[in-house]
Amino acid sequence: MFRRLTRHSRRKCGSNKAAEDLMTLLSSLVEKVVIPTEQIDVLTCRLEDHLNPKPYLGYLFETYVDNMKAQKTDEFSVADEAVMRESCIRFITTLVDQIRQ
Repeated sequence: MFRRLTRHSRRKCGSNKAAEDLMTLLSSLVEKVVIPTEQIDVLTCRLEDHLNPKPYLGYLFETYVDNMKAQKTDEFSVADEAVMRESCIRFITTLVDQIRQ
């Protein structure tokens, strides 16, 4: 009987840990694209209503964009940056919606 209780307890703790991990993942993804001063519920809020117009998308992304701008070639424009940034934001918001389901 004790073994069954211990196994049940481990499973329950494991599911709590998984839920905590999912909440942490959701929070970190939401923080990437939402205006920093906004206080929102990551489980229910429509992200589209609180998007940061130019979010910091991480060191590698921002460094890449800065390097492309520094090369001063016609191959990379402000419009290209906007398209890349919008694609990343759309990916993150879609991912958050999928995780919520």
